Amino acid sequence: EVSHWYDLEGNWIWLRRVCCVITIDDAVELCVLAGGLLLGSNAEIDRTESTIGTIAKGVGMVKAEVFAIPTGLVLTLEDRQGNRRTQVLRVSTTTNDLSVVDEVNGVSRRLVAGTLDPKEAIGILQRLSQRKPLSPWRVAPQVGLACGSIAYLIGGSLLDGGIVWLISCTAHLLSSWLNRMTRYRILSTAAGAVWVTFWVLAASRLVQGLSVDTAIVGALMLYVPGITITNGIRDLTAGNLLSGAARVLDALLVALILAFGVGAVLSLNAKVAIF
Repeated sequence: EVSHWYDLEGNWIWLRRVCCVITIDDAVELCVLAGGLLLGSNAEIDRTESTIGTIAKGVGMVKAEVFAIPTGLVLTLEDRQGNRRTQVLRVSTTTNDLSVVDEVNGVSRRLVAGTLDPKEAIGILQRLSQRKPLSPWRVAPQVGLACGSIAYLIGGSLLDGGIVWLISCTAHLLSSWLNRMTRYRILSTAAGAVWVTFWVLAASRLVQGLSVDTAIVGALMLYVPGITITNGIRDLTAGNLLSGAARVLDALLVALILAFGVGAVLSLNAKVAIF
């Protein structure tokens, strides 16, 4: 059975499926769900705003105004009858989950192409927002493998990589536990830096030939905010100065915390000779 829908320019197009009628309230819910998922997955601001605009136009809204920052967004939609709705969303926690970004973009493309019903899209995004994150025990070995590989690539031995693997696994489990106990990511980052440096120094007393500098650098790759600073620079180049500056500042703050944690343990060890 065929029905009509609207393309990005507001023209009617004919689709080989039935498209349900979507109200402006449903359109707001759909756009807010998509925006919250994108911001919560650390997507760049330009992508978030353009995806919300694409979804809004794809479901028949004649106007969509979006203002997004890393911690929230303001959305205003207008339908063909002149009705307007505005909603504010606060995003309190973020993770680096690019699979969510890809799935939300896929939903927006299917909506515009007319192969996905808006009601179905709302259900997909709701299930996506309720999806539980992977267990830290499942992620930790993969994190350790990445950090150990980096330690090996920057000049460490296979032994260095193995020790970094073990320390990075435990550091990830510690950070995951602290993130559940408190919403202050700075605390888990500082504790992770101290944990990594302490156990690398301890391992250096037990294992002859361990490169302390290489092991510390490799294990700390777990905390390096690569996606944050990359998205911050992309936001700045796209003209989103507020969000870009916030993300770059966040990345610099994480770098300072890591340096402080490592420096504190090394200074303490130099003064009292713990190891």
